[in-house]
Amino acid sequence: FVAIVLTIVGYSGHHSHEFFEFTWFATTMMMLAVYIRYKQWGYVLADKVIWQHSGFFGQQWKRVAFDKVQHVKITQTK
Repeated sequence: FVAIVLTIVGYSGHHSHEFFEFTWFATTMMMLAVYIRYKQWGYVLADKVIWQHSGFFGQQWKRVAFDKVQHVKITQTK
C-alpha cells in the first residue's frame, strides 16, 4: 500500500528524482524496523508445551508446560 501511494505521489506531484528515491528509502527503512520489532516476540504451540521466544539476533527460547500454567491474561499495548 505504501509503495502504491509513493508511486502516485512521485509521478503526479512532479517532484525531483532525489525526493522520490528518499521517500522510497525512508519507507523501506520504516518497514524493516516494523519487521524487526515484529520478529522480537512470538510463541509456538507444541504437543503439551508453549515455546516463547524473544530477541532478533540472539533469540532466547523459554519452554512452558501446559500443566504449569495457572492463569492467562491477554493485554494489548500501543
